Amino acid sequence: KGYAVTIYEAFHTAGGVLMYGIPEFRLPKDIVQKEISNLKAMGVDIETNVVIGKTLTVDELFDEMGYDAVYIGSGAGLPRFMGIEGESLNGVYSANEFLTRINLMKGYKFPDYDTPVYVGKNVAVLGGSRSALEEALYLSAICKKVTIIHRKDHFTAESLMINKVLAKDNIEIKYNSTIVKLNSSNGKLKSIVINNNEEIIVEGLFVCIGYIPNTKFIDTVKKEDNYIIVNKNYETSSKKIYAIGDVIKKDLYQITSATNDALTLSNYLINKVM
Repeated sequence: KGYAVTIYEAFHTAGGVLMYGIPEFRLPKDIVQKEISNLKAMGVDIETNVVIGKTLTVDELFDEMGYDAVYIGSGAGLPRFMGIEGESLNGVYSANEFLTRINLMKGYKFPDYDTPVYVGKNVAVLGGSRSALEEALYLSAICKKVTIIHRKDHFTAESLMINKVLAKDNIEIKYNSTIVKLNSSNGKLKSIVINNNEEIIVEGLFVCIGYIPNTKFIDTVKKEDNYIIVNKNYETSSKKIYAIGDVIKKDLYQITSATNDALTLSNYLINKVM
């Protein structure tokens, strides 16, 4: 449409979660870079190492950089934690922190790269999402044993992913379980205790229990629980600022409208069939 577009990327490599948050075995990074090359060929300018809110503010994008509109697509990358003592121990990672160190920061090549990542022989993954299963599969290739701690009695990921996990001899699953305590030794994770008082010796714990957006970089838009509120056109409460993707929450009117539309369609189909 003839717009001059600039993408601001916080990391040193463009691609967002496609680059840092997904294992190589599921999404080869050269594929992502080919897509980025296509964007550049179309005239899109990509500026890396720019953290909006620190390097530049949203106000500066308008006032000093001269942009006519700002589009926020920063996703939901702030990990949730358990809220129990010991989560700051060495050996406790959020799932995306671990993948970022592996995918972008070459943590496995320490000390050649000053981003060490310590895994250990016996590790645990907390969570039951597709991301948690991916993490477990990745770790099963480099660890002696992986224990998945899942609060439900089943997984909701697609059967192909579940079957891959179940086929691994060195992956054990603890269903209907939660972690109630973390034990340490010299500041490092030593073991976890789950809700039936079973202690599991692990050197690494990888927490994958969901994410929320980090929207502290902008305070001029309406938000709820860190999510940016938008209308049906993805406009925020501030003029010329738009948002989409995992960073947003549709306003109540939109949710109600969508629900009513669905009910209307359902009733129509039921009456048509009957």
